[in-house]
Amino acid sequence: MKIKQILAIILIILLVLPTSAAASSSIGIVIDGKTLSLDIEPIIINDRTMVTLRGVFEELGATVDWDIETHQAIIKSDDVEVLVTPDTDNVLVNGRLYILDSPATIVNDRLLIPVRFIAEALGHEVGWDPVNRVVLITSHKTTTEHGFIGTYGYNVKNAGAKGNGTTDDTAAIQKALDTYDQVYIPDGKYLINVDKSLVLNNNQILTLSDNAILKAKPTSSKKYSVILISGKKNVTVNGGNIEGERYTHLGTSGEWGMGINIINGSSNVSVSNIKISDCWGDGVYLGGASTVVNITIDRVVSDNNRRQGMSITNARNVVVSSSTFSRTNGTAPQAGIDIEPNPGSIAEDIVLDNVVCNDNATIGIFLYGKSGTIRRITVKNSVVRNNRKAGFQFDTAKDTYVYDSISYANRYGIICSSLTGDSVFERVSFTNNITAAVYGGCINQRN
Repeated sequence: MKIKQILAIILIILLVLPTSAAASSSIGIVIDGKTLSLDIEPIIINDRTMVTLRGVFEELGATVDWDIETHQAIIKSDDVEVLVTPDTDNVLVNGRLYILDSPATIVNDRLLIPVRFIAEALGHEVGWDPVNRVVLITSHKTTTEHGFIGTYGYNVKNAGAKGNGTTDDTAAIQKALDTYDQVYIPDGKYLINVDKSLVLNNNQILTLSDNAILKAKPTSSKKYSVILISGKKNVTVNGGNIEGERYTHLGTSGEWGMGINIINGSSNVSVSNIKISDCWGDGVYLGGASTVVNITIDRVVSDNNRRQGMSITNARNVVVSSSTFSRTNGTAPQAGIDIEPNPGSIAEDIVLDNVVCNDNATIGIFLYGKSGTIRRITVKNSVVRNNRKAGFQFDTAKDTYVYDSISYANRYGIICSSLTGDSVFERVSFTNNITAAVYGGCINQRN
C-alpha cells in the first residue's frame, strides 16, 4: 500500500467539499466495493476541511498507533511511515517534511488533518458518485499487470525504456514521470538526452535501483541537467547512479552541466543514496532565480565532477548529511562544496553534517559571500582532507559555526577572512596540513 493512495483519497474529498455546508452532508467512502463506516465525518475548522484518517488507513492495510512519549500519531504500511503531531502544520512522510495549510487537531479524541495534505494516487482508480455523494476507490492489489514494482512505483520499462546503454530512453522515462507520481527505474544503463533533461514534477518520487545508471549522452551544450527540478515542491530522488559526459563532451566551453539541478524556488526536495560522477559542471546544484527551500541531501557521493561536487548559490534550510564530495577537477572553483550566493542571493541556515570532502583540486568546503549573503552555516562531524589548496576557505560570512570536525593533510587547514557575527570553531582538529593549519587569523577556537 502506497502513501499516495491515501493522500489521493483526501484530495478527492477536498474536491467534493467546496463549502462549509459539506460538514452537514453525509459523504461515503467505498474501497473495492466495501463501504467504510467512519466514526467522525469530515468537518470544517477555520475554513479548512478536516478528516480523520484512521478508517481509510486501516482499510488499506496500514496500522495507526499513538506514541504517548512523543505525542504523535504513527501510521505504518510496508515501508511507509507517516508521523503527525497535533497542533502543528508539520507532517513527516518517511522523514520528508510536508507543510500542512492548517494544523492537525484533535476532536472528540480523534486526530483530524486538513484534506489539503495532497497527492495523486498511483496504481488505483478514484472516482466520485455525485448522486449518492460517495468517493469510490478501486485499489490495485497486484503490481505486475499495472506495471508497478512493490511500493517503488511505475516501472519505466513498461513505458518503453530499454536500459541497454545504447537506446535514448529520455522520452520513455519522461512519459512515465508525466503520467505517474511514483516512478521506478530498475537495473540498467539509460541514455539521457541532457539537452532535454528528465524533468520532475510536483509531489513526485523517483526511485532508482542500486544498479540503475542514468548516463548523459554527449552534447556540445554549455549548460544542461540530467535531472531537473525547477520550481517544484515535494520531490524525492532516491538511489542509483548518474554518469555525466565530461570525457565525451562535444564542446570545450561552459561549466554548467549538472547531474541534479534544483532551482527556481523548488521546496521540500530530498535527494538520497545516489552516486553522481563525471559531470561537465557540478554533481548537485542548488540555486536559480528564486531561493530553493527545505532541501535534504543525504548519503550522496559526488565524485570526479568538473567544476564542483555541489554548489549552493541561492538556498535556505539545507541539510547535507552522510555525503562525500571528492576529486573535483577541471575548471574553477573545483571545490568539494562551494557555498557562493550569486549577486542579490542568499545562502542561509545550511547544515553540513558528517560530510567528507577529499582530494579536490582546490578546497574542501568553500564559503564565499562577497556577491551575495552567507549566514548561519554549520559544519559538524565532518572531514576535509587531501585538498590541494585548503580544507576550508571562508570569506565574508556571518554566524559560521564549525565543530567536531577534522582538517587533515591539505595545503592549508583553513584560509579565513571577514567572518562576522558569532562565528566559532569548536573542537576542530587541524592536523598534518602542509603549509599551515590556519591562514588569516580570524578563528575563535574553543576547546
